[in-house]
Amino acid sequence: MEEIIINAIIARIQAEQMTIEQVPLPYREQVLAAMEGDDQ
Repeated sequence: MEEIIINAIIARIQAEQMTIEQVPLPYREQVLAAMEGDDQ
């Protein structure tokens, strides 16, 4: 379930509907790690 939330947040950021500062703190680290993994 948590992975679904993280993927949804990433999709929002990529669609420029949300910024990393708006990501809830409990998910921020995981979202950043997942986004860095996608860039490589």
